[in-house]
Amino acid sequence: MKILHYSLGFPPYARGGLAKYAIDLMKEEAAAGNEVALLWPGSIRLINSIPCIKKRNSRLGLKSFELINGLPLPQIYGIRDFRHYNMAADDRYLSRFLKGYRPDVIHFHTLMGLPPVFLDRAKELGIVTVYTTHDFFGICPKTILFYQGHSCRLNRACKHCPECNAHALDYKKQVLIQSKLYRKIKDNRIIKQIRKSQKERKFLQEEAEEKHITGSLAGKGQYRKLRHHFLEMFQEMDGIHFNSRYMSDTFSNFCSLKNGRIITISHSDIGDHRKTAAGKVLDKKRVRLGYLGAIAGYKGFYILLEALDSLYEKDIRNFELTVYSDSLIEREYLVRKPPYEYKQLAEVMNSMDMLVVPSEVSFGFTVLEGLSYGVPVLAGEYVGACDLIQDGKNGIICSCSKEALEEALKELICNADNITAMSLNIQKEQEIKTMPVHAAEIMSFYASLGGSKNG
Repeated sequence: MKILHYSLGFPPYARGGLAKYAIDLMKEEAAAGNEVALLWPGSIRLINSIPCIKKRNSRLGLKSFELINGLPLPQIYGIRDFRHYNMAADDRYLSRFLKGYRPDVIHFHTLMGLPPVFLDRAKELGIVTVYTTHDFFGICPKTILFYQGHSCRLNRACKHCPECNAHALDYKKQVLIQSKLYRKIKDNRIIKQIRKSQKERKFLQEEAEEKHITGSLAGKGQYRKLRHHFLEMFQEMDGIHFNSRYMSDTFSNFCSLKNGRIITISHSDIGDHRKTAAGKVLDKKRVRLGYLGAIAGYKGFYILLEALDSLYEKDIRNFELTVYSDSLIEREYLVRKPPYEYKQLAEVMNSMDMLVVPSEVSFGFTVLEGLSYGVPVLAGEYVGACDLIQDGKNGIICSCSKEALEEALKELICNADNITAMSLNIQKEQEIKTMPVHAAEIMSFYASLGGSKNG
């Protein structure tokens, strides 16, 4: 089978769960004998602005094509300038590319940067199209569907979109972060540190200022129109791969999608390491909680902090929370460690008794990673990977509110034997989905949609 993926690019320029999943899936598909290529949104040129697709050197055994002068990438910052999101543009270059490469399947991992007419040209050629729901872009310009401490999963009117997107990057910054120069220096240690600190400051700034934003803002109608365009693109897909029931339910709030299938995901660093938990001894005087997400409201971090602060004030203090961040937040119970790499995952997981994932944008790989090391997980109800949790058996599912988290954490900290029991259940019974198994599921999904007709 000939498979073309559309994602944000190759590492180290493209990083995060979406980019990692796409590359890992592509490598598995190629290892199975398929011809696999990646199309990715690249530079935006200010002088020669004619869009085109250029073949680049293969990476990781995968063919590479760069989309030049596509739409800007909002990243997680949102959209506030609509002038550069042209939904109707010259598309002859798309037809030339698709007729030349002629894939059986195009698997989209995002719609960022993608001209909407791309789908029309693929349809004309009878190419099967599949979309994986990694985040909420298309429904939410910032990808996270979250505003002032609350989920926007039921907000169909774009009520707060103007205020929420007020801190979006301007066009010049978007052009810069998509430039060839930035791709070369992005992984520089100093640049990485600056980028990370700026991102965390931006989250804090948004959460502090959203209630007080005034001035010229794009109107709700523009956001509704933009969302409408993207929803039409979702509806044009031959198949939708929902990575969780949560994603399926949320997308269904906004539109009806055909041929959707819920398939939980994995990545190449997932293995069955449950036996490593066998030698761990839980100290009831110091229950070790771990938090691996970003220091941001949409990840539920501040609600978690409020819940633990409340327990601490009530003299329930036999716990510690370890976070892996350069944040300067301090608490007596907080242990701060620098950000970790995947090669350190075993050390990270073996240093905690319970993983806490209060909220997620989509799936939440950390849940699967925790379970793969025999670590029980306390997860909020809007974490996609809750599909992997049997409440009370290998983890706990609760609503992402300060009160609910506080009650769940109190029960676990004061009855720590329950944590040990859940870990034993994971060691004995938990099924750990690896990437080869998942890739076979996706290939089967392609075939069910007619993707193997020319393969």
